[in-house]
Amino acid sequence: TFTGTFNGFDHKIYNIVIGSRISLNANLYGLVCFNYGTIKSLTISEYILNIVINNQYSTRASLISSINYGKILNCNVSEGLIKSSVNLNIKDKNHYSNIAFGGISGINFEKAVIDNCVTNIKIDSSASITNETNSKHTDFAVFIGGICGQNDANGIIKNTFNELDCTINNVSNCPKGKSNITVYFGGAIGNNNGDISYAYTKCNASIIGARKQNIYNNQVHNFVGGLVGHNEGKIRENICIYDLFVSEGYGMTGGLVGRNFIENNIVGIIENCYCKGNIEVDLNTIALYHNIGGFVGYNAGKIANSYCDTELNVDCDYSSCGLFTGGVDQTGITLNCIATGIENISNKVLYKSLFSGATAGLITKGIILDNAKIILDNNDITYTMQNDEIVSKELIFTKNFLIDYLYWDENIWNIDEINYPILKWESKLK
Repeated sequence: TFTGTFNGFDHKIYNIVIGSRISLNANLYGLVCFNYGTIKSLTISEYILNIVINNQYSTRASLISSINYGKILNCNVSEGLIKSSVNLNIKDKNHYSNIAFGGISGINFEKAVIDNCVTNIKIDSSASITNETNSKHTDFAVFIGGICGQNDANGIIKNTFNELDCTINNVSNCPKGKSNITVYFGGAIGNNNGDISYAYTKCNASIIGARKQNIYNNQVHNFVGGLVGHNEGKIRENICIYDLFVSEGYGMTGGLVGRNFIENNIVGIIENCYCKGNIEVDLNTIALYHNIGGFVGYNAGKIANSYCDTELNVDCDYSSCGLFTGGVDQTGITLNCIATGIENISNKVLYKSLFSGATAGLITKGIILDNAKIILDNNDITYTMQNDEIVSKELIFTKNFLIDYLYWDENIWNIDEINYPILKWESKLK
C-alpha cells in the first residue's frame, strides 16, 4: 500500500518485467498494489507485464497500480507488452471470478483520478475455462482497457492519449454444466461507471472466442468498444479512431461504446463525442443476438450531439446493425446525432437500417449524410427508419445546421464548414 507522493520528475523506468511466465498465485500486479497517494511524472517503457493465472481468485494488474484509490498524474506507459494467460480448471458447481487490467491501473476506484496520462500498449490476452462438474454457474469476466480495466463510480479519467493493439482469445468448456466468459473491452476502459472526458484513443483489436462441446450452455459474451466496452457513467468530449474485429458469441460492439446502459436509475450518458473507423463481426457458429453500431452497439441510456463515420462488415445471424447504433432499448434516447459510412452486410442480418437497427426507444433528429449506404450481399440498398433524416454534407457541417437546428455548442465544437467539425480541445493539440 502506497500513501505518500511519488514524483518521478519525468524520469524513465525501462526494461522492466512485472510478473512471471509461471503462475505465482499472485492476484495483484504492478509497481504499486494499492495507491492511496499521488504518483506523478513517471515514464515506464520497454516493459513486459506477465499475468499468469491458474487459481480461482480475482486479479488486478497494471504497470503502475493494481488498484488506484488516489491520483495518477502525468504518467506515460509505452513501447511494451501486457500478456495475460488464464487457465482455470474449476471444481466448484458455482463459481465466479474476474480479471481487470490496463496500462495505468487495473481498477480506478471510487473518486480516484487518472489525469494527463499517455499509453502505447500491446495486449495479448487468453482465457480457457473448464469445469467438469454439473455446474449451474461458472462465470469468468475479463475487463481490459488501454488505461484501466474498470473505472468505478465517481472515478475520474481525463486528458488521456492512448494507442492500443490488442488480441483476445477465450475458450469456454463445461461439458456437463453451464459456463460464461464475459469480455468487457475498450480501447481506453473496459467497464466505466465514472467520468471520462477529453480522451483521444486509437484502438486496433481482435476479439475471438470459442465454445466447446455443449455450445448452448457454454457462452462467450462480448461488450466491445473502441473507447469503452460497457458504460453506466458519463462520457464527454472524447475522440476514438478504431479498427475492431469480433468473432463468436453474444454481444454488443460499437465504435465508441459497446453497450451504453441504465441500471438502478443510473443512466449511461454520452455527449459531444465522435469516432471513425472499421468494424468487422463474423460469427460463423451458432450465436446469440449481436448488436453492431458505428457509434454504440446497444443504447439503453442517453446519447447527444455526437457523430461517427464508420464502415461495418457484418456476417452473422440474429444481429442488428446501424451506422450509429446497432440497437436501441425502450429506455434509450438519442438526440441530435449524425452518422455516415457504409454497411457491408449479409442477408442473415435480422434488423438493418442506415442510422439504427432494432429500435424501441427515442431517436430525435437522427441525421444521415446522403453519401451513406448499405450494401446487402453486394447490392446497394437503402433502409431507413421513419424519423431518419438524410441530409447533404454541404448542409450538415454549417453553423446554421449544427447550432440552430441540432443545438450543438460552439464553445465545445470548432465548426469547419469545409470538413467535419472537431472538438475545440483537439484543435488546440494541432
